[in-house]
Amino acid sequence: MTELATLKLQFLQYLKAEQGRSSVTLREYDRYVERFFAHTKVRVPADITAKQVASFQIHLRTRPGTNRGGKIHPMKPVTQNHHLIALRMFVTYLRQRGIETILAKHIVLAAVTAPPLDLVSSAELTQLRNAVDQKTLVGKRDVALLELLFSTGLQVSELCALSTADIDWRRGLITVRGKAEKTRTVFLSDPARATLTTYIEARRDVDDALFIRCGRKAAVGGDLRINARAIQRLLRAYSMTAGLDRNITPNMIRHTFATALLQNGADSLSVQTLLGHNSLTYTKAYAKLWVPEAPIDN
Repeated sequence: MTELATLKLQFLQYLKAEQGRSSVTLREYDRYVERFFAHTKVRVPADITAKQVASFQIHLRTRPGTNRGGKIHPMKPVTQNHHLIALRMFVTYLRQRGIETILAKHIVLAAVTAPPLDLVSSAELTQLRNAVDQKTLVGKRDVALLELLFSTGLQVSELCALSTADIDWRRGLITVRGKAEKTRTVFLSDPARATLTTYIEARRDVDDALFIRCGRKAAVGGDLRINARAIQRLLRAYSMTAGLDRNITPNMIRHTFATALLQNGADSLSVQTLLGHNSLTYTKAYAKLWVPEAPIDN
């Protein structure tokens, strides 16, 4: 095994142990960095130079991409950047260990035009809320769930993972567990607090999940906790009931929440914290900016 191959393995282990990256991410980063090694034939960290990176960038731009309509199209700039970001993170890891190699800031990303975000209007949110029959336990649950989505921008997986013990009623806060068990705190809006209180008071179970499945088959399997697919289905159903001409998704609500914060003057770091993003890359996408995912050496 070459020196770089050994360092790459240690880098992937670092991403898993220290940053909690998923197995899918690790496989992709392994493939992207290995593709750089194969093209440039580098053997040691000092071999990774601006000239080698430039050669790799040309290779990515001319490499065949997707097959659409029987025609092979060039690799998309965003896919090129996935390779370059992985390489940036790798060289940053090397330099943090005191190993001489290229600076991450010298690996320039391809220009990318961000696609327009699919946002939800305030009128659509009101129509969704009004589509819920709040006389039933299911309705009380659903309007509380919607209010929490509207006011926090939580990921649907985070919403499903919430437990009643995560709510600090006195301070109006909720502890959220994100990826790799990282926790953060979000604020409870007044409508969310009110609807959650009504919903919890109407429950007769002792399950610790905040949002539970309801109905005859709710207890099948012994777990009452609602799942992501159920939330997606109920949003689709309420979109139809409300007479909307499209299906509203949890991601659309999350994008709307983040964009509203930025438009109202919140700084990117604060929004990053509220959303639980590991990197400002994702946060600044809402402001139609592009910044590298890897830390940049000065």
